[in-house]
Amino acid sequence: MKDFKQFDDVFKIVPELTKDLTDEEQETIRYQGNTLVIGRSGTGKTTCATLKILSLYLRKLLLEAQDEHAVKKDLRCVFITASPTLATRIRQYYRKLVKKSTG
Repeated sequence: MKDFKQFDDVFKIVPELTKDLTDEEQETIRYQGNTLVIGRSGTGKTTCATLKILSLYLRKLLLEAQDEHAVKKDLRCVFITASPTLATRIRQYYRKLVKKSTG
């Protein structure tokens, strides 16, 4: 698996987010590429997906901050759920995480 080299730098911004993750969850979040997460209720799928999207966004911000000539690209991710309630909660949670991690 290809890991994000800056994963640890990204999550130093909000270290409390990763303290309770299993090795498998961290590997899922670090994986660079498309990820399909399947599992039973309560296994951490939503947490992994949300943190992976957050890590991609923060990594993008870090790279842009380090290189003023970096090409600014939109972040494109797909999060699919059959539950409108879950979609709303994830949207709220993600926005809260972004706000917390970017000051």
